[in-house]
Amino acid sequence: MSDMSFLTILSMVSISVPGLAKVIQGALISFICMDLLATDRWLMPLIFPEDNFPSEEPSIEDEALNAFFDENGFSTRTLLKNLGSTFVYLVILCIILLFIPLMKLLSPHS
Repeated sequence: MSDMSFLTILSMVSISVPGLAKVIQGALISFICMDLLATDRWLMPLIFPEDNFPSEEPSIEDEALNAFFDENGFSTRTLLKNLGSTFVYLVILCIILLFIPLMKLLSPHS
């Protein structure tokens, strides 16, 4: 697993990669960062409804920081859009972490 994290970190280094290696690296990164919940289709329109109506002039937040970030799937400067399914997993984890102590307090076995 650590080799895959090195691959994602290495892709952020601003070194120009030749054509075929760039295609292979892009395919590996898309496999590693698999967005299982497809949040860009259902969650982002709920959180950012203004993005459903494109304006005449795109904002700076909707652009990638640079070409290397854009190639690696970070196509915007907004954190929630870049996190994707990870945001949903973090919310679920926080709810569970808050719910467990609450249930311990309310349990009759105290």
